[in-house]
This record gives sequence, structure tokens and C-alpha cells, in this order.
Amino acid sequence: MPISSHLARSLAAAAVASLLFACSGGSGGKVEDPIGTLNTPGRAGREYLAAMSTADRNPSDEAYKAALKRIVVSPNYVVEARRAAYARLYETDRDALKRTLEVNYPKLDALEWRRELAEKMAADNWTEMTPTLIRAWAQPLAGWILLGKERPERLALVQMYGEDKLVDVLLKEMADAHPISQANLRARCWELLLLEGQEARLRALLADDAAVGKDSMMLDLRAGVVDLNVLPRTREEILWLRTLREPANAAYWADAKAAVAALSKERRDQIELRDIGILVAASKHRPEFLTMDDDALDALIVSRLGGSGRKTFSPDFSGYNGGNVDVFSERYESWVEKLAWGDRIAIAVALDAMATKPLVAHIFECADRDLSDKSTEHGGIIELDSQARFELVEYPSRTRGNDTRYEAPQELMNDLYTGLFHVHMHAQAYDNRRYAGPHMGDFMFADATRANCLVFAFVDSDRLNVDFYRHGRVVVDLGTISRP
Repeated sequence: MPISSHLARSLAAAAVASLLFACSGGSGGKVEDPIGTLNTPGRAGREYLAAMSTADRNPSDEAYKAALKRIVVSPNYVVEARRAAYARLYETDRDALKRTLEVNYPKLDALEWRRELAEKMAADNWTEMTPTLIRAWAQPLAGWILLGKERPERLALVQMYGEDKLVDVLLKEMADAHPISQANLRARCWELLLLEGQEARLRALLADDAAVGKDSMMLDLRAGVVDLNVLPRTREEILWLRTLREPANAAYWADAKAAVAALSKERRDQIELRDIGILVAASKHRPEFLTMDDDALDALIVSRLGGSGRKTFSPDFSGYNGGNVDVFSERYESWVEKLAWGDRIAIAVALDAMATKPLVAHIFECADRDLSDKSTEHGGIIELDSQARFELVEYPSRTRGNDTRYEAPQELMNDLYTGLFHVHMHAQAYDNRRYAGPHMGDFMFADATRANCLVFAFVDSDRLNVDFYRHGRVVVDLGTISRP
């Protein structure tokens, strides 16, 4: 039950007074370089508290305030130091504290401190932090992936506004946000409204001429529903759809519109944005796929995969999900009941691609270079070229320094919107079967982008295992390809 704003302020003031008293009373003597101590992460809590006690003699010092802000939001500070820094800023420069949280709170990965900050904002009824809490709530976090409606940011908004007003708050923030400077906030509001089960309301909004007006984002989203029968569900999908609406992609949009129009109403109602590229490719490469029903596609795929008795290669996920390793089964037969028609088309297209010798040769060249490069994984996208042939287009990782990580650059994302599959390699060794298939970071990427993805892993020097995966931790082992 939400507490009253008066009681919240009283409790906050009492907590601040208690923290300040405890910090100043236990200093243990003067610290020669308090600012240097405060700016150094990884120290013991008592050292920070002693440094703060010394620096309190000049509370208006800008260097001191900067150090306190750093402690509140930067990694590798103990929570007792964070609480003490927060309490001082709360008393001496509350506006600076709020500005610091506006920028940094959505990026915090100290989850329990993040939870505590959300509770503090709610207790003080900081409604001006609503956009910050919205952006933070929409950010997927591995440690909170199963929290659902118990996300601390959501709870904070509910405490400030009430459960029955939450959807109205999201709609208002989306309507009031600046279409350019706050485009990210608008997309996050849209994403959360869908998470809250408001699809029908959003579709009605897009159908309302007065509500849409000349709003370019709403006009693009309406075109997605009218022309392609897809409703973006995430911030990334909104960017995806809006990119497809750009004049440079007019021919692609026309191809997509035609491919969707050729489908039955039942099929149109099942497709997602990630299916559009597959439909365009299938219409040019294998149009017969678009008329096959689920049973026919299942028979084709199982035949191509070699049946249920074939060997598969999977990573070891014991310890995740309470040890329920079956959740991560990669056999096609395990997923048949959960696969959408678009998944089946995507897998059929991927199997055709894996039977294309020039593409397979390029994939092995990329994997061999990845094996030699210990600074990063390699990756790119698979797409159709101008002659409807499969090709791998490589993109260097956005970051280096980790041989088990591939960071897709923005250029890749821009081109993936008209491509088929995001691709990366698990090629740290020729016998890399322990890591065949997507891992937790890969699942998070798929959930965030909702793209179709492939990962290639060496099982020996002449074979790569291939796995298809997408959002929702759906993974299908597509067998192995051999070096040409």
C-alpha cells in the first residue's frame, strides 16, 4: 500500500539524519586526501566514511560534491558508502542528486542499490523522476529477468501514482515527450504499454487520426500495421520499422508489402517484424515456402535435419533455472508446439543457406579468422544479394578485449533490418562443442532486438555446429556444416 507523502518525507528525513550522525561520529580521525579516497573505488566502507567526515568541513566544495555523485552511481562502491553519499547530497544539493540519477540510474547494475534507490524516489514522491524510472524499467537486466510486475521501478511508479493509473502515466509521458530529443523515452513507453497488455489500446490509438496527427513515429507505426500487419513490441523494433520506412528503403517496403499481402489472413495475423525479411527472401528465393502449412514445413525440416536420432551439440546450462536443463533443449522436435509459422520459414531458409557452398566457404573463413583473433568474436549478417544469392556480410565488433563476446555495431543493426539473420561465431578452439549454441548474453540480445539469429561453433577443425535462436530463448540445433 502506498505511504502518504507526509509520512514519506518524515521517514526520509529521519533516515538522513541518522546516516549523517553515524557517518560523522565514526570518522576515526582526519583523512589527508579525502577527495582522492572518495574517487578511488574498491575501498572499505569505513575509509569512505572517514573521508566524508573530513570533507564535511567544506560541504560546498564542488570536488566533494562530484565525488559524492560518483559514489552514488559508479561501480565498485560498497552500499554503506553509497547510502552516506546519497544522504549528504540529499541534504546539500538535492537537484544535483536528481540530475545524477536521471542520467545514471537506468545504467546501474548494482541491483540491490538500484532497488533501494527506486524505493527512495517513491518514498519521497519524486514524480519528476518518472521518465527516469520508465527508461530504467524498460532496460532488460539478467538478474531481474523473472521479476515481471515486481520490477522495483514499476513498484515505485505504482507507489507514486497507483496501480490503476500506471497505464495512463505511460500514455501521457509518451504523448508529452519531445518527438526528437525524447524519442527513446517515447519508445520505452510504447514497449512498456505492450508489456502491460495494452495492445488493443495502442492499435486503437494508431487508428485515431486526431491522436496520430502529423506525429512521424505514430505515422510509421500505423503504416507497419496497415501495410505489413506488424506492431513493434520493443524500442529496437520501433527503430527497425522506422528505418524500413525511410525513402532509401522504399523498394524494400514495397516488396515486403507485396509478400505480406500474398499471405492468407491467418498467416498475416501470425507474423512479427523479424519475419518480414524472411518473407521477402522466400518470395524471391523459394516462393513455395510461403504456401506450405506447418505440417509440410515440419516434414521438410525434420527430413533436412536427419530425424530425431541425430547427434546435437548443446552448451551446459545446469545451474540455470533451478537445474531445469530441458528448458534449453535444442532439438527441433522439442520446439514444434511452440514454433510459429514464421520460425518454420526462417529455419527452412537457413537450411537452404547452409547448403550453399560459397556461403559456407565464407563462414569457415570467418570462423578461422575468429579462431586466430583472441581479442573478440567475429560476426555479421546473412542476407540475399542483388541476385537473390545468400551472402555473409561481416562487421567488426563494436568493442574488443573479450574473446567470448561479440558486440554488434550500429552499422550491422541498420543493415540487419533488411537482412535475414544476425550471425556470430563461437570459435575459441576447434573443439568448442561445450559452447555450441547461444549463451545468456546471446539470449539477451535476441530478446532486446527480436531478430532471427544464427551462431556457429567449431566441433572439430572441419565442422561447425549451427543453431537458430530468437527471443524467448527458443533455440533449434540445425546440425553441422562441413568445410568445403
